[in-house]
Amino acid sequence: MEITLSEDGKEFNMLFREQSACLLDAKGRLLLWKLMTLSNTMKYRTGPVVPFLPIPRAYYIGRAYTVTTSFVKAVEMKVHPAMYSKMRADSILAATLRLGYVRGSSSCLIDSAKLLESGELVYECAHLCVNVNKKTRRPIKNPDDFLKKVKQLQTGEEPTFMNPFRDVPSDGAFRYSFQAPHSDTDQNLHINQANFIKYCMDCAILGTQDQAYTLFKGDIGLYHVQSVSMVHLGEAAAGHRLEVISWEQAARPLELYFVIRRDEKDIFHCVIRFRNGISKL
Repeated sequence: MEITLSEDGKEFNMLFREQSACLLDAKGRLLLWKLMTLSNTMKYRTGPVVPFLPIPRAYYIGRAYTVTTSFVKAVEMKVHPAMYSKMRADSILAATLRLGYVRGSSSCLIDSAKLLESGELVYECAHLCVNVNKKTRRPIKNPDDFLKKVKQLQTGEEPTFMNPFRDVPSDGAFRYSFQAPHSDTDQNLHINQANFIKYCMDCAILGTQDQAYTLFKGDIGLYHVQSVSMVHLGEAAAGHRLEVISWEQAARPLELYFVIRRDEKDIFHCVIRFRNGISKL
């Protein structure tokens, strides 16, 4: 992956030459959680160059402090039609990562990717991050001098993030339980957040097979995703017993709702929206 910085210092520009093949399965279907992993990779892979740039903490809030870390609180992702109509295993992606804003203990990172050949957008993603204490996981306000330092690096973009669900239906919901595997842990020994989307899609596959949804039949991987909204309310580790709950609303059959629970406590809320009920690859 090639990484450069824009002239105004507000964007990381990256070229992904080999990752495209990882986003598709053997049948050419989009692996949604892999797309989320790619988005997360953009933040982590810029790490080696950050110390040499004039924005050493703009994308790594708290990394310079020994007691803090950055926790992704919410994510909004848009998947564009080109992902399905133009994406190939050998496609080269031109991606950007920028800082929307930093305030208090929070920051907003925005990334997107285009097909290098045509310039068509593949996806856009916004991450709401919170600076937290590593031990207590409680928010920690960013220092005033740091806020002043990155003020000129912010683009001013302020995406709207979803709120947690008020309640979960007791009837008509499909439920799927499993034990979180060790292979899904990250460097912090927690389940990598991109895997929560994988768990939701696994639930959707099983739910479709069980005829739990009105519109979706057969292979749900063949339906085109339009957008995903998610809120992280807690964390999980390998060995934890997790339950995924999924349901639909009669007035919005193209939307699937998901909750992931650990020890009967919600740790993840998500909405996956599809373009239409018959769109196939």
